[in-house]
Amino acid sequence: MSSNLVVSISRTRDPLKENPAWLAEVLAGTRAVRLSRGHPEACLDLDAVGAVVLWTKDPSALADHGRLLEAVTALRGQGVALALQLSVTGLGGSPVEPGIPPWQATRGVVERLVRSGVLPASAIKLRYDPVVALVDHEGRRWSNRSDELVGRIVDAFGALGVTRFTASLAQIDEYPRVARRLARLGWVPEADALDEGRAFLRRMAAFCDEKGLSYSTCVVPPDVTSLREGCIDARWLNGLLEAMGSRRRVTGTLHNARGHQRADCRCTFAYDLGYSAGIGHCFEARERWCAYCYSAGASRGVTEPR
Repeated sequence: MSSNLVVSISRTRDPLKENPAWLAEVLAGTRAVRLSRGHPEACLDLDAVGAVVLWTKDPSALADHGRLLEAVTALRGQGVALALQLSVTGLGGSPVEPGIPPWQATRGVVERLVRSGVLPASAIKLRYDPVVALVDHEGRRWSNRSDELVGRIVDAFGALGVTRFTASLAQIDEYPRVARRLARLGWVPEADALDEGRAFLRRMAAFCDEKGLSYSTCVVPPDVTSLREGCIDARWLNGLLEAMGSRRRVTGTLHNARGHQRADCRCTFAYDLGYSAGIGHCFEARERWCAYCYSAGASRGVTEPR
């Protein structure tokens, strides 16, 4: 059996939140996209796709946008698996993530998606990502490095049947544009952010293990021992396909065998549509972009925080 493609939408953009109409056209095969940087634009060959992995901080459009719901339903009817990488940091609505809903609201949306059958809980991976600790221009601390907070979030989504969790640290120094943007805002990372963050991730791993949940760190930071699977994982996606009764299967080839990810990345090879025209973004105003975002330009949308 030949392998089908994995399509990622998107590590660097969030069209599910920002432009669901565009996403509906893409998933219907009627909107030209760029499979990766340097590729020419063309409509997706849906017969070649095995799984679509959506990345978002707000999945509301999956429940509320009619054309997108139609496209998703048709896609699954053709035997294509749909998976959701859902970032829930507990900071939604704060100055760190001013354009993101609070985690309780997102939990409510996920409950609707699971109960309505739009998406099974097994197709959702919850990302406590990134773990961040910042001090703003007024000396206020903003952090989700909290055992109590992550415990509440894991329990709340676990009660819906979500069993896959991942986390990573915000490493501001790795992205100079982020450091410059924060400096312009008068924000700084906590001095002990990396060491304390590593310790926090180990406690989160132990918490998930105790509850029998699947947990893996992302590749950041690379020395944490709980790097157990890639964010995009062929075993996970093929399990979804099998559960659907689909004959499609995705490749087990790792991204680093064909593309350019971090050296320790364990993600399955996928085509990311984040370089496509018209995808939309949330970078135009401080009221919408996240303080730690590495996709936003160093000067784009920077204003003084309220």
